[in-house]
Amino acid sequence: MAKIILFVFLALAYFAFCSANAIKSGSEVEDVPAANDSDEGETIFERMGRSGELCRWIPKPLRNAACHTWCTKVQFRPDGRCEGHKCVCA
Repeated sequence: MAKIILFVFLALAYFAFCSANAIKSGSEVEDVPAANDSDEGETIFERMGRSGELCRWIPKPLRNAACHTWCTKVQFRPDGRCEGHKCVCA
């Protein structure tokens, strides 16, 4: 029983380590615009929605929900959907 618990713990630790490295290496490769003085109060969610990154990196089933949330919370528009790689607010 102890061997099974140890094996599961090591497998979870390995998975967490690989996931953390994938996130770290992915964030270094992405072309995210550097924040300058005009973007000081802007969140990453606002920047991603404006540049179209929101529709590109979110999985397909969640794209319309993410665009709807971005349009209602950030743009203060009633509705939103993904068309291609851009969020379109109604």
